[in-house]
Amino acid sequence: MKEDKRRLILDNSLKLFVHKGYAATTTRDIAKRAGISAGLLFHYFPTKETILEELIDEASKGMELLLPFFENNRPDETFLMISNFITTMFNQNQSVDFFLLMSQTMALDCVSPHVRQKCDKSAYIHASAELIKEGQTLGIFKDAEALSLSYTFWGAVQGIAEMKYLYNDYQVPRGEVLYSILCK
Repeated sequence: MKEDKRRLILDNSLKLFVHKGYAATTTRDIAKRAGISAGLLFHYFPTKETILEELIDEASKGMELLLPFFENNRPDETFLMISNFITTMFNQNQSVDFFLLMSQTMALDCVSPHVRQKCDKSAYIHASAELIKEGQTLGIFKDAEALSLSYTFWGAVQGIAEMKYLYNDYQVPRGEVLYSILCK
């Protein structure tokens, strides 16, 4: 029962933080949407930021699922697997919400640097750039600055998440479409 209440609070907070914004969402909003009292909410989470931090930790675990793709694969195989994984996950709406929450949180001044730092996934961007360089030497990927291509790839991922969130009729592209951004 206790875990069910925590999950209820987290799920409703995620929706509010993404839809309304973290700064504009009050603990009273969260309690009301979850159908509980504000006092009960504080029994589970002492502050709004602790709710955010737990959601960011969940989102980070999702991002960590990408790590094995970076190991022992050719660059083209790696990016195709990442693209397929991401587009599959984005067809599950909560994954989109988690991705957007992390992006939004990175830009917030009203949360602690500790929480913002948890959202910084620049390590993925730089690891991707190294793989892109390798793919360029193999003649697979476009001849352009590798870091710029990496930002473009991850920017497209961000754009897909935003389009999925904003438009009910948006169809997440197949992984091959996302992957093709890098290919010659």
